Amino acid sequence: MPRAARLASAFVLATSALIACPLAAQTEFAVPLGRGQLRVDFVPVWSSWSQRWQPGTTGTVPLASDYTTDSLGVATLPFLTTWQDTLRTATAIPGFSLNLGHPLVALNASVRTMPIAIEYGLASRLSVGFTVPIVRSRMDVGFQIDTAAARRSNVGLNPGIADTSRVNGFRLQMDSVLAALQTEAASGPAALRAEAQAQIAALKPFLAASFSPFLPRGGTAAAESIAARISAADSTYARLAAQYDSLGIPMPAINKPFAMPDTTALQTADLVAYFLDPALGVGSDSFATIVRTRLGDVTAHATYQLAEGRRYRGQIVVTVRFPTGVPASANDIFDVGTGTHEYGLEGALANDFLLSSAFLVHAVARAGASASDQVPMRVTPPTLPIAPLTSVAEIKRQPAPYLALDLDPTWMLDDAFSVRLAYGFFTQGATKHSYVNAGDELRVGLPASVLDEDTAMRWMRLGAEVTFVTTNRYAAGQASLPYSISVGYDHTFWGAGGRVPKLSDFHLSLRAYFRLFR
Repeated sequence: MPRAARLASAFVLATSALIACPLAAQTEFAVPLGRGQLRVDFVPVWSSWSQRWQPGTTGTVPLASDYTTDSLGVATLPFLTTWQDTLRTATAIPGFSLNLGHPLVALNASVRTMPIAIEYGLASRLSVGFTVPIVRSRMDVGFQIDTAAARRSNVGLNPGIADTSRVNGFRLQMDSVLAALQTEAASGPAALRAEAQAQIAALKPFLAASFSPFLPRGGTAAAESIAARISAADSTYARLAAQYDSLGIPMPAINKPFAMPDTTALQTADLVAYFLDPALGVGSDSFATIVRTRLGDVTAHATYQLAEGRRYRGQIVVTVRFPTGVPASANDIFDVGTGTHEYGLEGALANDFLLSSAFLVHAVARAGASASDQVPMRVTPPTLPIAPLTSVAEIKRQPAPYLALDLDPTWMLDDAFSVRLAYGFFTQGATKHSYVNAGDELRVGLPASVLDEDTAMRWMRLGAEVTFVTTNRYAAGQASLPYSISVGYDHTFWGAGGRVPKLSDFHLSLRAYFRLFR
């Protein structure tokens, strides 16, 4: 949540203006917090995005672009390759392509951050504080299958998924027949061994196909091919069984049908049920809107006033981030999470430059880094977000350091009102991923480094804010309480390097000041 991180830094850098200050106290930027003074902040932020920048281009795409394709098949769901190969064998159609239909997907992400922050002045130049954010993350998910005839799937759900009795009889009978044929092919009458082996090869594909979650739907060429080939294999087996019977060798009968879907194309509910079922492979917790309300990443900071003059003042701020937030869940492919869940350390230099009696520039340079952590993740390239449950592994993440710059030209309209424009720049390299357990790479079949793709990011934002502060008026006896109210809006207008959200946010800041002792 880049904007939440920025607001946390804004809290760190903004301090009380209760004491007389020769440099624009009402701006509330790099103002020192005097000894014994306390400030309480409530800075709610509403962030939302439905698009992101496409790596390698200057354009944006919808968040759902990786889930949208002309037809869901092995190109976007490579874990279905085994079942496609199984159906190619069963249908004897080498070019058969599994098509689950044309998905219509819409995603809209939003994060509401409600941070409560407290800062206390230990000395005239030194203060400490902390921020505790409550975060409500939400991903609105719209998913359905196009019902247009030209875009329908060529398969349906295996009837045995909903009712195992429809396939259990066939599977048990086929197991019995194949076992009997295997015995005869190995030690039965020599004249019939080759035929028994050939019959095994003819029947095995249908037993394998009975376990496929999807089968060709009725009326398609693939379904008709399976029906014709099963009928032919049954007839051939019946003649072979009669020969064994004439030799006094009884063989199991084949009289259980191979269950096939009807002519109805795959429906949205059927496909979602498949994606949610852990026994079938994907096992996502949800394929609909996800809402989480949890604690975000708590931060603590210390601020030291370097200088304070008539034209310049500056502070050094050191911030520590704790891994109290919840990262995106490996059990839900659409989850946003409520924090980084990483220890972090940031250093910042905040500066105020007074250029005239009514105009100043607030400039902040920040640099930070995060410690590595371990979290379960689905190991899959970002372009293939729907991955099977078997791809989940414990992953070590090592984020790259970051650099950021904030420039805020500010106009002071009077002793209480100010208006500022906000420009922000942020850059960070790619996060490195590795398996905690080396054996997981063989199990998953992919290197953990596929998770590195598109994790680097650079972005720029523009915004504006209006602030009303009573601290000067309170000091002059013209206001009963020292407080401030700010309202602002920011928008990410440029992104590069990775999958940068095209984020917009609205924020409201409420600050109250107290003197605990003199």
